Amino acid sequence: MTSLTNKDLPVDATAVANGSYSVEMHPNFGSPKQYKGTLTGSSTVSEALTKSGAIKKFRGMEVEILRVVQHKGQSRGLRMPVKYQRHLMGPSPEQDYALLDGDRIVVKPAGGSAITKVLSSMVGGQ
Repeated sequence: MTSLTNKDLPVDATAVANGSYSVEMHPNFGSPKQYKGTLTGSSTVSEALTKSGAIKKFRGMEVEILRVVQHKGQSRGLRMPVKYQRHLMGPSPEQDYALLDGDRIVVKPAGGSAITKVLSSMVGGQ
């Protein structure tokens, strides 16, 4: 029996072996964009926001991790809000969570003016 290393596997198989995450960016206007990333040794929320381009796209943002966890033998959804610090250009250090396989990071613009909210509701936003 021979053993395989990561270099012996096709690129897609390597991504599956390492795990993956996604970053969903929901702008006030237009359709949402999704970035899919591959987990590396210690991928964090701040790395995912940088690699996905979310930090350049949004000045301020609301960030939430959606994670599936096992609880008493059943899969359950877990919501983990992340406080984004504009001056740090990332989450506060205590909330820069390590990512797990299958994590979804949802990014929305922070707050917004009353005019933005009215226009957003007119074009189908929330």
